[in-house]
Amino acid sequence: MQKEYFKAVFVPVISLLLLLTHLFTTPVYAALERQPYLQSVSDTRVVLRWRTTSSATSRVSYGPAVGNLNTNVDNSSSTTEHEVVITGLNPNTKYYYSVGSTSGTVEAGNNANYYFTTAPNTGSNRKIRIWAIGDPGTNSADQHNVRDAYYNLDNAETDVVLTLGDNAYDNGTDSEYTTNFFNVYKDLFRHAPVWATRGNHEKDLAVHETAFTHPKNAEAGGVASGSELYYSFDYGNIHFVCLDSFTSANLNGSAMYTWLENDLASTTQEWIIAFWHHPPYTRSSDHDSDTEAGLKITREKANPILEKYGVDLQLGGHNHFYARTYLINNHYGKSNTFSLANHAIDAGDGRENGDGVYNKGSNPEGAVYVLAGSSGKVNNYNLGHPANYTEDIKLGSMVIDVQGDRMDVRMLRENGSIQDYFTITKSASTNQAPQVNAGASQNAQTGAVINLDGTVSDDGLPTTTLTYSWSKVSGPGTVTFGNTSTVDTTASFSAAGSYVLQLQASDSLLSGSDSVTITVTDAGSNQPPVVDAGSNQNAETGVVINLNGTVSDDGLPGSALTYSWSRVSGPGTVAFGNASTVDTAASFSAAGSYVLQLQASDSLLTGSDIVTIIVTTPAGSQNQAPLVNAGVDQNAVTGATVLLYATVTDDGMPGSSLTYSWSMVSGPGRVRFGNTSAEDTTVRISTPGSYVLRLEASDGALTGSDEITVNISDVVDPNLAPQVDAGPDLNAATGSLNASVTDDGLPDGRLTYSWSLVSGTGNATFGDAGSLNTTVSFSAAGSYVLRLEASDGALSGSDEVTITVPEQANTGGDTATAAAAAAADVGLLISLLMVLLLRWFAGNRLLKPYHQA
Repeated sequence: MQKEYFKAVFVPVISLLLLLTHLFTTPVYAALERQPYLQSVSDTRVVLRWRTTSSATSRVSYGPAVGNLNTNVDNSSSTTEHEVVITGLNPNTKYYYSVGSTSGTVEAGNNANYYFTTAPNTGSNRKIRIWAIGDPGTNSADQHNVRDAYYNLDNAETDVVLTLGDNAYDNGTDSEYTTNFFNVYKDLFRHAPVWATRGNHEKDLAVHETAFTHPKNAEAGGVASGSELYYSFDYGNIHFVCLDSFTSANLNGSAMYTWLENDLASTTQEWIIAFWHHPPYTRSSDHDSDTEAGLKITREKANPILEKYGVDLQLGGHNHFYARTYLINNHYGKSNTFSLANHAIDAGDGRENGDGVYNKGSNPEGAVYVLAGSSGKVNNYNLGHPANYTEDIKLGSMVIDVQGDRMDVRMLRENGSIQDYFTITKSASTNQAPQVNAGASQNAQTGAVINLDGTVSDDGLPTTTLTYSWSKVSGPGTVTFGNTSTVDTTASFSAAGSYVLQLQASDSLLSGSDSVTITVTDAGSNQPPVVDAGSNQNAETGVVINLNGTVSDDGLPGSALTYSWSRVSGPGTVAFGNASTVDTAASFSAAGSYVLQLQASDSLLTGSDIVTIIVTTPAGSQNQAPLVNAGVDQNAVTGATVLLYATVTDDGMPGSSLTYSWSMVSGPGRVRFGNTSAEDTTVRISTPGSYVLRLEASDGALTGSDEITVNISDVVDPNLAPQVDAGPDLNAATGSLNASVTDDGLPDGRLTYSWSLVSGTGNATFGDAGSLNTTVSFSAAGSYVLRLEASDGALSGSDEVTITVPEQANTGGDTATAAAAAAADVGLLISLLMVLLLRWFAGNRLLKPYHQA
């Protein structure tokens, strides 16, 4: 009977306790560790990926609008690595989505930021925006600044993101991919598909392949490769090819190159863009395409196949700077075998406002090879590959716009400026937008019909047929056009006031426009105020003058007049006493010529007049020419890129910003400056000899200049960069850094050292950052990467060391604290239940042995 008693009492009790434990310790849903990101997007198919902290089923809900996600795609398998394939979609269509589990839990989405757009039909001429980032994954301020510059560029939708290897430093671990890559770009990746190639820092192949879903079976066009390391896909009228320049079996084997030729032979797309990690045309102290396997072998094996089938653009990274070639073809050897005469299809700059675009319409040969490895950091190198048009040690990313037979490529700096740009076209002549003139401004009366006489000129491309459209941009009433679709038409107006009308002309690809202002009055009634801004005057900087305007009006429509003074032009700022009165005072911040305008409005019509003020600098503070130092004289070898660092100081007068101009004064050959209008620039010289270069700086009135001499020789400087070993990786909160440096003693045997923090969760404090061996301490636990750089005055070498700082006692963050508290609460609850149940049983004598009566 005791056995039955224990079954009757204790089994339900234990079951109850287990149920309570389950209820209090099972999470409600799996939290996101990686936000949703898009993969392998085609015109009818998309792959959605995300990761959760614990296993769950998968569901994607999608539909035409937020709040109308009317279709579900489920995966009933429980996993943390979620991957849902959606098929049967419409081309070039935007869908909104959410991700969650089959239980109905929504972990992210169903708002305006979560959407995907399918690719346009293959061959479509719709404009395509591509963003390419090389060596990005440092999780540093540099990486974030490069990203933010692109986010702030414009409102264009990103169709394709290409990441060119070294996506997650230092070793491409799973946690580094999460922290340094997916978390950094999560806001973009949730609606723009990312396509990746493997770099040398993606050391764990399994992690790289797990992170991405690439179309190895031709799910997005092209020919099936059977590998996610090399693959192809189509987007609009572009065929993309990704190669693997790191894995030895692919780099040296034949399977990848056999597939490449079969794939390219089958495509009929207008454009071909190839990308892989190791650039074929680059020389630096770190990576040299003459000798390093990944760079050398892809140039020798892949480039001939790509150029055979008309590749247009190749993108790579690896070296941490920016460079791009001329439009070149058929160069597969070392750098000293390159010549513009034999290998340049076009040796110009590729710019519409420069030497002209790279036009492949009449000759399909030639490609531009871009090194874009500065999206996460830059390293200082001595540069110089003769195939490159420009080489710049600048942070940035690549923005590529393709529409029809035109490709525009820009290198976008981390500060939002454009470092380099070029255009490739496929038409026999380059299409230009129509030139539009909407005609002269006119006066009209309400109800009356006026003639609008526009003129349009065009280059006849892509066809000779133009379409026209007149429209109202602004105005108080309605405008009735005779025919909005003709160049010359008529117009009438329903109400008095100022109207801006626009004429637009389109050649089907490009549009031009111009506007015209029509001032409309009621017949025989209200007229604009008549304004006189006063006489022209002379003034001095910092001295207040009086502006004496006069205004007359017909008193219609009855509203009081309002006035407004403004600066139309001038080199500095103008401080008005009261810009809303007819008579006011003004002072000027800088010398020069200013045009000021007085406007008067009767609430319907406006009149205006201008006055010119000539401002000079008071005696005793006369403008001085800028002081220019063009830098130190330099020695270099033929074909090398020489960095020119100048300093210019100025007195700030007359107030204009400075302009710069580099030029060659003398020398036996041609020189090519990176940017003749920049204070700091580069120069490349191909002919040996002594060259005198001049920098001029102008403040708009006066000019200063200075010259330097650059000696070019054919003899390669035997000096080599210092070899740096930053020491072994450590686990410590503080400690000593034990580094070593070897050098060849050139040019003078002196070395300087610099320690710096590359990345980390907090701050690093060095005992002496300029010493070879020093101490370091850290402000917070986590992983830190430190860099030691050594310079011999001409060349620099560097190495990095990783320090792991352990958590201190009683730390662990809010999550750990909350989890411990929750566990303690559950344990206390269960203990109390046990005590209460046992006491109840004892009080009822249920624990005594059972005896039959």
